[in-house]
Amino acid sequence: MKVPPPTPRIDTEDALKAIARGETAAEYARNNGHSEGAVRRLLRRDGIDLRPKARKLNARETTLASLWRSILGRCTSTEHPLYERFGARGVKLCAEWRSLDAFLAWAKTSGYRPGACIDLRDRKRGYRPSNCVWASRSEVIRSGLRASPTATKLVTAFGESKSVHAWSKDPRCSVSGETLRTRLNEGLPPETAITKKPARPGGRRSASPMWNQVLQHYVVEGRSVVETAKLIGTDYHTVLRGLQKRGWFRPRPTPVDKLKHGKALQKSWQAMRERCTSKKHPDFHNIGARGIRVAEAWDSFGAFHAWALAAGYRPGLVLMRSSPDANYGPEACRWMTRKEQLRYRRPPKISHKPRWTIRAFGETKGPQAWTRDPRCTVSMAGLVDRLKRGMPPEEAITFPNPLEGGVAPGRDITAFGMTQTVAAWARDQRARVSVTTIGVRLRRGMSPEDAITRKPFKA
Repeated sequence: MKVPPPTPRIDTEDALKAIARGETAAEYARNNGHSEGAVRRLLRRDGIDLRPKARKLNARETTLASLWRSILGRCTSTEHPLYERFGARGVKLCAEWRSLDAFLAWAKTSGYRPGACIDLRDRKRGYRPSNCVWASRSEVIRSGLRASPTATKLVTAFGESKSVHAWSKDPRCSVSGETLRTRLNEGLPPETAITKKPARPGGRRSASPMWNQVLQHYVVEGRSVVETAKLIGTDYHTVLRGLQKRGWFRPRPTPVDKLKHGKALQKSWQAMRERCTSKKHPDFHNIGARGIRVAEAWDSFGAFHAWALAAGYRPGLVLMRSSPDANYGPEACRWMTRKEQLRYRRPPKISHKPRWTIRAFGETKGPQAWTRDPRCTVSMAGLVDRLKRGMPPEEAITFPNPLEGGVAPGRDITAFGMTQTVAAWARDQRARVSVTTIGVRLRRGMSPEDAITRKPFKA
């Protein structure tokens, strides 16, 4: 008989890490080869309840659940970034708050507001309802208990450890928080960076090596603020505030979709550059292969966009050069309609003389010109067909075009002592049928009076 392998033992610490990652009991059990019930029973003995899957959290509860997992991780999981400052120093999480529902209930009744952080009255008592309050982020920073692992840097001087912001508020500090942070980044001792007086207003002071690097990376090389901060080894906000203070900061360009006609003009600008540089473009052999290039004034899309609006661009216009050999630039280009573009590209001399002419009524014109004459009753194909059958030109032009099996509506007939066209008789009050039926009846030999007044036959 084959003996099944033993069930692996459940590691409590590993389960706590799963809670910090946001896993449920079922997910943890499935990923580690346990049953969900065994996981819940074992952890419930230690007062830990993995997040259930039954109830769906709203937006505010989701934020609070993320904060609860962070608190649980920093107090119990050795892999949490803040464990050394909390769990390793004896900061514990009470048994009541081992359940997410209990923490959510306390948060709703204790004055939680969006953006607030949780703060401890006494670190020795740990996280429990009677020892926690909601505070602003600046208050948490001043107390040295930041909820984010990116704010754990403290400055030790005169036997005290405080954040840079807290030292800037100290009476012994003679400079602002930004200057203090800059001095510390430059390598000055904390006591000197805090107490050293600033240079006299208007006095000569040597350029900081840090800002010489910022000038090289950001201004000369054109790097972003984030890249500059990483290369120097400082934080983003220090570089950003320094650039704004010195007037070096480059405002972010307006997105193309926010500009007037931005997307259409960007498409035209890119197509113009591709015609001059890309061999894959279908017009490269006519443009780029002949040495035609884009002027330096249009190297940036911003300059082209400003010129296009000033030159009267509107949707539907296309960019054209004044000469086939001119480069693309503000002096050699203008906007045209499609019709003007075709006329501009067409050769100057095109013969419009007809290949053969027809002489009738003392005039000589081509067949297309005769079909536009008001005396012509047929189309160009019908006129050509009549002439091929030997009909005289005047008769071929003016002979009515009869409907199939009937008489032309323009033919005059006499009935009831009156003479008028078939179409006019169809509008008469005595007519009982349409103009087509009258024409067919006349063609079959019926008298005009009967063709007009006889009722239509109904099957």
